Amino acid sequence: MAISQYLHETLRTLAFGSITTSFVAVGSAMEHSILKYKLINGTDEALTISFDGINDHERILSNTAYVEDVALESISTVELPKGTTIYVKHDAGSGPTVGNVYVSVTYSSNYSA
Repeated sequence: MAISQYLHETLRTLAFGSITTSFVAVGSAMEHSILKYKLINGTDEALTISFDGINDHERILSNTAYVEDVALESISTVELPKGTTIYVKHDAGSGPTVGNVYVSVTYSSNYSA
């Protein structure tokens, strides 16, 4: 019988001093197809999120978290593809002066019992 496990990749972190007005990757590309991710903006500035490093896709306010359940609580087979990278940037100005950005991701792994 095939069983699915809900597993986590290693936490990705980007320090405030590395965030610029150009998109910067938050850690490495996803090693698996992703069911759910959480992005925490622990900085003192609002940030723009991109999934391709070129276009603006989301905005996250300072000191907040954003959770995306891509698989819609397992009622769908939709996933963020393996190799996806999450990028962030700040608007013009000095940028964040404190904190980090964190990305945690979960994926499903099937095995036989």
